[in-house]
Amino acid sequence: MSTAPSRIRNSVPRLPTWVLIAAAVVLTVNVVVMYAGAVKIGVTLDEPAHVYRLRGFFSTGWYVKDKYVVDGAVTQDGAYVYAPIVALICHAFGVLVGTDASGFVSETAAAYTVRHVVVASIGLLGILAVASMARLLLRSWRWGVLAAAALSAVPVYIGHAMFNIKDLPVAAGYAIATLGAVALTRPGIATRRVAALAAGSLALGTWIAAGVHPAMLVGIGVSVVVALGMCWVQTSKNDPAARSTMRARLAVAGIGSAVGYLALAASYPKLFLRPDLMFHAVLDSGHFPYHAETLTAGTFTPALAPSYYLPVWFAAQTPLLVSVLCLGAIGWFLRTQLLASKGRTDDRDLLAGTAVVLVQAMFLPWVAIAGGSTLYQGARQMLFVVPAMALLATIGAWLLARRVAHSERKAANPTLMAAVVVGLAVPTASSAALFPYEYTWFNAATALRPIDGNWTLDYEWASSREVLPRIDTIDAGRCVRLQPSPSCNRHQLIPYHDTIGTNVLPDEALAPGEMWRLRYGGGVAREDAPSVDYTNARDCRPETAVTRRLFWRQVTLSLIERCRQ
Repeated sequence: MSTAPSRIRNSVPRLPTWVLIAAAVVLTVNVVVMYAGAVKIGVTLDEPAHVYRLRGFFSTGWYVKDKYVVDGAVTQDGAYVYAPIVALICHAFGVLVGTDASGFVSETAAAYTVRHVVVASIGLLGILAVASMARLLLRSWRWGVLAAAALSAVPVYIGHAMFNIKDLPVAAGYAIATLGAVALTRPGIATRRVAALAAGSLALGTWIAAGVHPAMLVGIGVSVVVALGMCWVQTSKNDPAARSTMRARLAVAGIGSAVGYLALAASYPKLFLRPDLMFHAVLDSGHFPYHAETLTAGTFTPALAPSYYLPVWFAAQTPLLVSVLCLGAIGWFLRTQLLASKGRTDDRDLLAGTAVVLVQAMFLPWVAIAGGSTLYQGARQMLFVVPAMALLATIGAWLLARRVAHSERKAANPTLMAAVVVGLAVPTASSAALFPYEYTWFNAATALRPIDGNWTLDYEWASSREVLPRIDTIDAGRCVRLQPSPSCNRHQLIPYHDTIGTNVLPDEALAPGEMWRLRYGGGVAREDAPSVDYTNARDCRPETAVTRRLFWRQVTLSLIERCRQ
C-alpha cells in the first residue's frame, strides 16, 4: 500500500545521528573560535567612535560626541542613525567586572575585550534564535542544531561577532525578533508557552536591534505584519476557534511590540519619544554621510552603490552550500505559495513561517537597492540577512531530505547528508586559517580569482594590533596611512601603544629620512583618492605584511611599507 501524498508532505524527515553529531561539532568549534577571537582581535576603526558617543550620552542625553551638542541641539549629520542600548549593555558588564567605572567609558585593552565578549554573547543569542526557529518550523530540535551550525559556519557572522558593536547586534536582534514573529504563526500560539516565546522574543529582539539602529523598527514591523497577514489569509472566517486564535495572535503581537518599544523609549527617550526624529533616523540609515569606495570584484564601487553590489558581496562571502540550499528554499516557497493560493498544499504552516524569514532576508536589502542607499565596506550593514539565509538553507535541506526519504533512491539521503556536513565543515576549516579575521573570508568560488587586489578585506583594520609591534613609531611625519586619513595614531591604537616596536630589531628601525606607510583593507587603495595625504612618502617598498591563508590563496590584511621622505 503506497503512502498518501499528504502523509509524505507532512512527515518530518529525521536528521541522522551522525549528521547531528557533526553539526554539534561544527557549532561548538565555531562558538569557541568566536569567543577566542573576541579576546584576540584588535580594536577596530569604528569602536572608539562609540566609546565617545556613549560618553556624550552620559553628559548630554544624546548618543553623539558631546562636541556635536550645542545649546541642547544636535549638530552632527546622521546623528540619529545609532542608539546606545548595546553600548550601555557593554558598559554595564564593564562596570560589573571592573574595566569601566560607573558613568565613565574606558579605552583600555581590557575594556574593549569585555565589549567584544558581550558582542559575541549577543551573537550566540542570534544563533540560539535561529535554532529555535528551525525547531518551530521543522518540528525537530535535531534540525534546530543543524540550523545553528549553519549560521555558525558562515564566517562573516562569526567574524563580526568578535567585535562589531554596530552590525552584529542588529543581525542577532532581528533574528530574535523574527523568532517572535515566527512563533506568532504557530498553531499553538494560544498556549502560554508559545505566547510567551512570541511576545518575549519580539520585545527583546526589538530592544536589541532597534537599540543600535532605530530604523530596524521598520523591518521588524513588516515581519510582524507579514506573520499576521499570512495567518489571516489562512484563517477560516466560519471557524470560531480559528478566529479566537487570530485574536490571540494580535494580542501577543501587540504586547511584544509595545514592551519592546517602551524599553527603547526608557533607554533613549530623547529619540524614541520623538516621532519626527524617528523619521530622520530612518533617513539617516539609508543615506548615511560616507563617501569612501569599496573594492568589489576588482572594481572600486562608490558608497552610493550600484544595484549589483549587495548580491555580489553576499554571493562572494556566503558558503556555497548555504547559498544553494537557500535559493532552493526560496524556489520552493514561491511554487508552494502559488499552489496554496489554489488550495493545493498541506504546507501552510511552514509557508507562513518561511514568509517571515524571507522578510528578514530580502525586504530591507530590496529597499536599500531600490532607494539608492549608502552601502560600503562589504555587506556588513545588511549582516542581518545572514541568520535568515542560514535558516532558509536549513529549510532547503529539510525539504530535500523529506523528498528523498520517500523516493526509491536509497543512497540519495546519505549523499545529501554527506554534502551538508562537507558544506559546513569546509567554511569552518578554511576560515580558521584566517583567525581572528574570519570576517574577511570568501568562498572557494570567489577564490578562483586572487582575493588581493579584487576585494576590500580588513576594512575595519582589526589587524592593526598585529601591525604595531612591527613598526617603531606612529608619530606624525614618520608614519602615514594610505587611507582613509593620513594619521597612523588612531584612537583604536591607544590600548596597544605599549606594543609599538616590540618586534622590530635594531637594524630594522627607521633610519634618518625614512618613514612607514601603512595600507589596510587588503593593502589596496586608490592612490588618486583626494582624501589621502601621503605626498611625503617616496620610493616605498614592502617591508612586511599581516597575512593569512585562504584556501590556496595568501591574503593581505595590512601592508607595511618603508619609504623615504
